[in-house]
Amino acid sequence: MKKIAIELFGQLRMWDAQNIFELEQYLNSKDIAVDFFGTFWNDEYTNRILNVDKNIFKKLQLLEEPKRNTADLYKYFYSLSNSINQRKLYQAKHNTHYDFIIHSRSDLYFIMRHDADELLNNLFNLLDSNKDNPCIFICDKPRHTEENIDDKIFIGNSLGSDNLENSFDILKFNDIFRYHTSLWHAIKLCNCSLLRVPLFFHFNVLRTKFLKEYNYKPEDHNEEAFLKSIQDTSLFKDKISNL
Repeated sequence: MKKIAIELFGQLRMWDAQNIFELEQYLNSKDIAVDFFGTFWNDEYTNRILNVDKNIFKKLQLLEEPKRNTADLYKYFYSLSNSINQRKLYQAKHNTHYDFIIHSRSDLYFIMRHDADELLNNLFNLLDSNKDNPCIFICDKPRHTEENIDDKIFIGNSLGSDNLENSFDILKFNDIFRYHTSLWHAIKLCNCSLLRVPLFFHFNVLRTKFLKEYNYKPEDHNEEAFLKSIQDTSLFKDKISNL
């Protein structure tokens, strides 16, 4: 039986609205076991929510959020690197291998594609042909430039994901934490191959999904930043319904 890991990292948001367990159910139906790992900030919302759901994770760690106010991906890579380290320590202790690792935000909504079976098989074929090559697989949806990557979610083979453990230190040394392009630099600087492939699922940020459902558009950047800061689903919906 194949086995994969799903690493959720960064700020925990809208946990009660996410549907990542539907992704798990699909994978289980293909005889693929799933282990969850969580790396989140040690805040009131996260402690309250995960006090109930913490047992779904093989390993869970709550980090103190770095004191950094700049609009970049410093915190993203700090959390990502700690997330990878936690999973690697678990694997070493339990002598566990994962066929691939999904690295994701916690606030995504997933829809399985109609051709998911074919695309999943294609992914396993690519994994097999690159078993000695550290690889990161990203969504093939066109972006503005080659360096511009959708960093909400990506997949790595074991070698590729493990190599990214050093991404925070490498990017910090080079001072490269820019939005949308930092992941491209991290992949290259960590000696990984980047493969753009159609993923076997569609995904969307829950915040974007709710804004569309409520037909609401933030008036300016300040309001958009305020809405991004809301972690609780009910509070977010109340705010956009009353603004």
